[in-house]
Amino acid sequence: FFFQAEDGIRDAQESRGLGDVYKRQMLELVSNMVSYPLHTIKTRIQAKHFQEDVAFFLRNKVDKYSMYTGISQHFLAIIMGNLVTITTTKYMSAYLNSDPNTKNMSAFKKNMISFVSGDILSLPIRISFEVRRTLLQLCNPKIEIGRYFKAIQKSFLPSLIRDLTFRFTFNCTNDLVLFQKYYVYLLKSPKQFAERETYKKDYITSLSYNQKLTTLMISTIMAVTLSMPFDIISTKLITQQYEKYTGIVNAYKTILKEEGLPKLMFSGMWARSTYLLTNGWLFMNFYPFFKDTFEEAFL
Repeated sequence: FFFQAEDGIRDAQESRGLGDVYKRQMLELVSNMVSYPLHTIKTRIQAKHFQEDVAFFLRNKVDKYSMYTGISQHFLAIIMGNLVTITTTKYMSAYLNSDPNTKNMSAFKKNMISFVSGDILSLPIRISFEVRRTLLQLCNPKIEIGRYFKAIQKSFLPSLIRDLTFRFTFNCTNDLVLFQKYYVYLLKSPKQFAERETYKKDYITSLSYNQKLTTLMISTIMAVTLSMPFDIISTKLITQQYEKYTGIVNAYKTILKEEGLPKLMFSGMWARSTYLLTNGWLFMNFYPFFKDTFEEAFL
């Protein structure tokens, strides 16, 4: 199957090579052409404050602008972020598979370590484009360089917590839901590493489309739910046009006090969930066709 990630979708198989990785990123760009308006809706819902126009939502007449505003920065965030992530995960995976102390570690753990390392190292690259994209989604094309770097600095920590929370929740939920029978098998009859991996590969090939789709939905909704507060805080810190929120803790308290718990926990949740589910569904259904077509044309 695959791992859903805040910045894209990645195949969970080991050592696929950069060729297949870049094919996936090409499909990701195509899928984002379809789903990007949902991301813009999410950002605008989160940024809007009904008591105080701190994001200049009303002043800039945001509702009159295109839902595709900022998509170029979104694509740059995907491309540049994935360049770092792909390189990191490739070499980390190779190291874990060759080191005697880790080569017998489960594929799930090795993938988790590789992808988390990639997430951490790619965020400093991605966030510069993500901040610009978010400001464009709120129709703020001009920003002082000092405020721009301040927005990056303030949103870095909540963005990192959001990404890692999403990563751990999605991967763990995906693994537990999709491979529950596999884990029952291990508990009933513990096997050697080679036998476990052989059984797991056979088990993966036997999974039905409905099982994969159900797992995608459950894992994505769980990951979105637990990471929502950090996503909302990050959006608030980026889009404020004057310093109302001084940091992650202050933003948490202020949102909770002025806009309530539903705003902090669920603002834009339906749009973010639909955005990620749309990308996941498109990938699950069209990646094999896209990959085969690409190989037929260029190989």
